[in-house]
Amino acid sequence: MADPLPTGQFDLVHTRWVLAWLPTPQQVLARLVAALRPVGWLLVEEGDLVTLYHSATPESFLKVARAFGAALATLSGLDIFYGRRVYGDMWAQGLAEVGAEGRVCMLHGGGANSRWLRLSIERVRARMVDAKTVSNTEIEETLALLDDPAFAALSPLTMAVWGRRLAR
Repeated sequence: MADPLPTGQFDLVHTRWVLAWLPTPQQVLARLVAALRPVGWLLVEEGDLVTLYHSATPESFLKVARAFGAALATLSGLDIFYGRRVYGDMWAQGLAEVGAEGRVCMLHGGGANSRWLRLSIERVRARMVDAKTVSNTEIEETLALLDDPAFAALSPLTMAVWGRRLAR
């Protein structure tokens, strides 16, 4: 956000799951665009928890997923839905050939994405319980599901958005 970036030096600039954590992603995007050479490409990938919030049963999993997102947003300022807004922010930078697509994978119990989610939930568990949005029992049920190979849910959505800097 503050370190100097070379101006007009890069053919490609790429970020992945970074901007949503920042208080002013639009200002950072402007700096990234300025770092591009004319006709250089900017590729930004950002998450959106929408799929995680609606993708599985039982209801206790969905409840914990929503409490998890709220805890992340409260603790860190993470914009848990920035993935759906990054297209507009890229367009606002005056880029050409702006395009986007989303990717979702199945989150299988015991798999890498499930382990990531399990560790993340454990990290904010006290915050979720203190907020009285979920109980320890509901969290335990969700953690057990995340270890169960028969369980599957959609991962958080990753939106990939790209655009090219106009020639001068």
